[in-house]
Formats: sequence, structure tokens, C-alpha cells
Amino acid sequence: MILDTTFLIDLMNNDESARHKAEVLFNHGSLTYISTVTIFELHSGLARSGKSSPEQNKVRNVLDQQNIIPIDSTIAERAGDIHGALITQGQMLGSMDCLIAATALLNRETVLTRNVKDFQRIPGLKIESY
Repeated sequence: MILDTTFLIDLMNNDESARHKAEVLFNHGSLTYISTVTIFELHSGLARSGKSSPEQNKVRNVLDQQNIIPIDSTIAERAGDIHGALITQGQMLGSMDCLIAATALLNRETVLTRNVKDFQRIPGLKIESY
């Protein structure tokens, strides 16, 4: 399962549904991953918000516990195909979400997110919410 940035943010913010989902995943021994995109998004958010050292440590701690799938040329190509196809259909989806979706598709994983509305436009992508 690919953990979307929204899930990790909710988990760090002690969101009850995210905490419950994390417990279920942990208790079932589920393998979870993040894309390097999530590292970028979390650090970008920290930089923009000017968060304190405790917040930065919270992000580092959460990231240190994750299995990371790096973006390679195959993922970048697939993400570009997804992004371009959606644009030609008059639908916008952020580049970062396209990269996360491509990572999940190519690794045959489900995306865990609360951002179902955007991800559901991608054919073949398995999505789970919490």
C-alpha cells in the first residue's frame, strides 16, 4: 500500500480515523510504502509554514519509519502519460498526485488517501480511504 501525503499528515495530526487505519495495517502486517514525492511534499509544507523544530522532528520520525519507492524514469513516463491524458480530457490533477498514482500502478499497490476524488479519475488505480 502506498501511503499518500494526506494520510501521513493526518497521522501526525493525531486524526482518529488515520490512527485507526494505521493500527489495522500494522496489526495485519501490511507492507506500506511512500513515494519520494511524499518526502518532497512534507518538506515543502514545512518550509512554507515555518514550523518549529518539534514539527520538523515529527516529520523526520514519520519518514524514517517508511519504505520509500524512488521516482525513476518509468514512473516519470507513466505519470506524464496520466497527466497529459487527464489534461486532454479537460481534467486537472496535480503533477505530484500523478507521480504517486504512477508509483502505485507500476508497483501494483493501492493508494491510501483521503483525496479519493482526485485519484479516482485515474483508470486502473486502486484507492482506499480511511
